[in-house]
Amino acid sequence: MKASTAKLLIYGTDGQKALDSGTAVLIDPYTAITARHVLSRLTEGGRVELSFPHMPSAGSVVVRDVYRCPDELYDIAILKLDEALADGRVYPALYAVKPEGRPSYISHGFPSERSPSCTFEGKIMDIYEQFTQNDLELSVAGREGMNFSGASGSPLYMDGGVYGIIIVRDTGNTLGALSFAECRAFLAEQGIVHHSLKPLRDYERIIVERQLPMAKVGFDEGESLPYMDTYATWENVTSLDNPNRYTLGKPELLSEMVERYFAAEENGENMLFVVADFGKGKSTFLRHMAAKMAGAYRDSREIPLPVYFNLREYTKYEKFGPVLNLNKEGVIKDFLKETTGIDFANRQHPIFSQSILFLIDSLDECGSLSASDVMQVVRSVKAIVDYCRGAKIIVTTRPIPNVLGQVIKEMNDPVNQAWRFASIYGFQPDQFADYMQALHPKLPVESVHAYNRKLLDTIRSGQSIYETFNGLLNEEELKRPILAYMLYKLLEEDYELEKDSKLGIYLSFINLLTKDAKHVDDSGRKDDWLKRLGYRNLLYVTAVMWMKNLHLNGGGFLRLDDLEEALGEDASLVQFMSHSYFKNAGGIYHFNHQSFAEIIIAEYYVRLLLWSALENKTANELSPFLAIGNPTEQTVSFVKSLLNMLCDATIGDDRLDGNSLLKIRRALSPMMSSLGAAEYNRPPDDDKAGNAQRDGYLYSSYIRRVWNAEQWGGFSEISDRMLEQWPIKPEHIEKMIENAAALVNGEDDYVFFQPQRMNHSFNRDVYRIEGRKKTFDPDTERWIAMLCGTTLAERFLGESAFPPC
Repeated sequence: MKASTAKLLIYGTDGQKALDSGTAVLIDPYTAITARHVLSRLTEGGRVELSFPHMPSAGSVVVRDVYRCPDELYDIAILKLDEALADGRVYPALYAVKPEGRPSYISHGFPSERSPSCTFEGKIMDIYEQFTQNDLELSVAGREGMNFSGASGSPLYMDGGVYGIIIVRDTGNTLGALSFAECRAFLAEQGIVHHSLKPLRDYERIIVERQLPMAKVGFDEGESLPYMDTYATWENVTSLDNPNRYTLGKPELLSEMVERYFAAEENGENMLFVVADFGKGKSTFLRHMAAKMAGAYRDSREIPLPVYFNLREYTKYEKFGPVLNLNKEGVIKDFLKETTGIDFANRQHPIFSQSILFLIDSLDECGSLSASDVMQVVRSVKAIVDYCRGAKIIVTTRPIPNVLGQVIKEMNDPVNQAWRFASIYGFQPDQFADYMQALHPKLPVESVHAYNRKLLDTIRSGQSIYETFNGLLNEEELKRPILAYMLYKLLEEDYELEKDSKLGIYLSFINLLTKDAKHVDDSGRKDDWLKRLGYRNLLYVTAVMWMKNLHLNGGGFLRLDDLEEALGEDASLVQFMSHSYFKNAGGIYHFNHQSFAEIIIAEYYVRLLLWSALENKTANELSPFLAIGNPTEQTVSFVKSLLNMLCDATIGDDRLDGNSLLKIRRALSPMMSSLGAAEYNRPPDDDKAGNAQRDGYLYSSYIRRVWNAEQWGGFSEISDRMLEQWPIKPEHIEKMIENAAALVNGEDDYVFFQPQRMNHSFNRDVYRIEGRKKTFDPDTERWIAMLCGTTLAERFLGESAFPPC
């Protein structure tokens, strides 16, 4: 600021003695701005000179042209220099924006009684709508009684830019200023570049910059997928338990539904809940909305400031105390304090009066989904309204049985009973077709598989895309963008597709990503079959830890410390999963999509029961491995399908020919053969393994022996011969059913807690339980066993009743 400020001198025709002086501010290498009245003694034949005492290389510069504002109301003039001051410096930005409130300013000028110059500061005390010389009145701190004559034309510097020029009043020595907001037309006529919006405050800039990249759709780094408009329908809470809820009503653009909802006066402080089950595009919609609004806010400031937060990170920020704790602050406030530095103790902070839309993602991933815990989370979210009055809130979530309806009712208007939510529809048929066609330039031209060729040809032609893919997945499955993405990835890698359920697509997708795992230091590396099985075991480890964290601590993420505890120095290898499984941001690891974790957990349950049968384990040995939290509805669906596939692969089916049987076995083979891979699955007697690896991992010497795992290091793929020599026998299925029955009838319970010995009471030690967790039932392992046993009994034994029942 000081370097850009010049002392302005007016000379008469004799050029000997300065007639008057003032101040000017340089705004580019050849242009300066000053107050018009400073030039009142400039006559024809006289001259104006500018000197820059804080820019030593400049010296004195003669002004070539003077352009006074013709409107007497605006005391401003433009000076064009005789030669450009091209020294490469950055010049101050000009903001033609009215200040708000009583902000502080700073300035630098050349008052006549101060030599050579003076810096002064203060606050804007008043803003005039009607004025004759200046529209702003300024206080000056610590300069009482000083004569500011000569300071006219000094820059009004605030918030990183110049908002106007100082005008020294004719009466007394009080200061005024003329804001550039009042003379935009003159600035524009003179070609002066200026901003019609104030600069973003630091916290606004941080929020906007965090959210702008969210417009990108895709999981891989560098992957850019087309964004398709999200459609939804309005539903009442009574339809939450309706399995056909997503076919009710006519789909509308969700963005327009949101706009109408918050424009309605009766909604007041209601929270808008956006609901959909897995893979329908909840997070994609909210992230895209956050990015789009962030860009619009940056460019216009005419919309609410969007603030995105994912409740997967609830426990990272939340310090919300008991309901009766008057010091409760709420997770959003804690998040904003930590990420942007907002001082909520300063009641004059602009965020208190700002219009804000909070975009809250993934309520279903906040931790425990009991009614009391979910309600606590939502109350914590809504606590921000106590600070940001008038703030609006959108929350996305999967349906939470017997909970979400209660939450919507408590958070919204009980008088009008406006208990409705936006139910995401998913892709409409034309959207699915547009999505696949938009990606077709990235797909191969040819395929070695007949069905893949048919799909590729259809996409290329652009004809009947939806109808053709409707032979691969059903109508409900084709609504899910996540499945459209998986189909694209499988076609891209020419991974064989066939008419199947969504489980087949998921298995193929997970198998593909395990095969093509990207390494941080070697993205082009291709690993053999044995190495890929180690990666599969690594997935089971991380998925189980993720689920435990979710239910014990409420965090749907892992930290590097969590991984190091289980994997030691090999924890860094988890980064390979950033390819599509995992995302790493600031040492926080989370699954890119919860459904990836859900199918891996489903595989874990099935392989755990299979391991117990192959290795002749007892129920007591099996139970602790099942105590990892409550599975989601989608995981349960995957478990049942996987068990049926395992039975098909083992005992066959009259509907399956030899080729179809091999395809089912191939889809299951990574899940099953990973039991025989020692990497991240150490055998119990392996002295090289740490305690966690000796005690907490699964390993099958039977699989390793029967399938001759010692030779796997030389395989690029599992061979047809190995699949024909399927190691799972009917007796193993029977053993799985027996173990499930033993688990259901077991007497032991398994819960998480930390005991601390307090004292010895007569003949018994007394322990205090620290951190006892009630986020999932002690009978979780029995419930899983009942699910698995019933499914296998119906498929294998043809009995509707499971033996323990």
